[in-house]
Amino acid sequence: MKPRILGLVSESIDLESAWVLKRWFTLLGTNFDLSTNNKSKISCDISSNYLQNTSIEAIEEADLCLLIGVDPRYEASLLNVRLRKRYLEGGFTVASVGSPLNLTFPCSQLGLGEDTLIRISEGYHPFSKELAKAEKPIIIIGSTLFNLKNDSNMIYELLTLLRQNIPNLINNDSNWNGINFLNLEANSVGIFNLGISEEIFNKDYAIIFLLAADLAKIPINTDSFIIYQGSHGDISANFADVILPGATFVEKPSIFTNIEGQSQISNKVIDPPGLAREDWKVLTELVRYFLRNYIYNSKLGFSQKKQIRTLNRNEVMLGVDKMTSIIPSLCKTNLSVNHEKHEFLDLKINKIKLNLDKKLPFRKSIHDFYITNNITRASVVMSKCSSIYNNRDNFL
Repeated sequence: MKPRILGLVSESIDLESAWVLKRWFTLLGTNFDLSTNNKSKISCDISSNYLQNTSIEAIEEADLCLLIGVDPRYEASLLNVRLRKRYLEGGFTVASVGSPLNLTFPCSQLGLGEDTLIRISEGYHPFSKELAKAEKPIIIIGSTLFNLKNDSNMIYELLTLLRQNIPNLINNDSNWNGINFLNLEANSVGIFNLGISEEIFNKDYAIIFLLAADLAKIPINTDSFIIYQGSHGDISANFADVILPGATFVEKPSIFTNIEGQSQISNKVIDPPGLAREDWKVLTELVRYFLRNYIYNSKLGFSQKKQIRTLNRNEVMLGVDKMTSIIPSLCKTNLSVNHEKHEFLDLKINKIKLNLDKKLPFRKSIHDFYITNNITRASVVMSKCSSIYNNRDNFL
């Protein structure tokens, strides 16, 4: 029996590296499972289920904003600036469901958790009337609502109910989609575009491959052989059997996809230290090694990074020509292509039991602004900022 192998991908990894790992696992077959390392149940079947469907620029057209389990001041500063700009222009109402916020503009606190969202969706909350009267309302949903502790199916059901009760929320005639999802990581949307999402697998894996991912959130067999590839010695690197040094985003040219679905290129600033290499190069060597006696031949390798982004369909390199068909915005960076912009989860409302006893608030995604990922955790400066902030001593 072939050993089962699990691959975990960080949502902050560049698009090319994630694509190479996905193609590798796809070619190797059913014993290889690929997932993100975040405990979220976001549906990746339709891109509008995880995108910021209202562009940042179009926010200036909105007349009402409902924040659900999200704090734009700390989670998306540019989005917060645009919301503030729209508020200063006048005629703009902002309300929130979740933990109390301290924004740079007034925001009405409607409630803390699911019970408030249920009443708004069903039309029993006073704010429901304001939402229905708005000409161009927007709703921004935080990614923490889709973790395993929450019923993500119920969240999607409630959003569908909102769409049915609020006719202007998604209006094809005016080309308006006001339902938005705010993802925290640098490349969450790109990873979801590749079809990589959180799935519940078994614990019996002989090998676990971590692509800059944190294993602390995933229950595993203690006998598993762990391979860690990343730029910083984070939590998972401490108990990995093999460490493959990678490069940070400033040490390699890479593609990342922002919350609107726009593909953007980051440029190389400095060379990686020591034996560290660009992640896609490390993965390519692994592909060549493992597939040499499996299905490998000279046409299945990557000799240059441009082949990963190529549009030439005569060159079938591990199926990388499909990458641009899956993510059309790669054809031209800084271009957003969204074919399902107004097709938000058109499902009939299931007669699910809406538990009104759930009084727990929607928690904030960021508890420590200065330490949010493996790079900031390894930073002496960020650690000092975090310590000062938490102690609140002489902090401006």
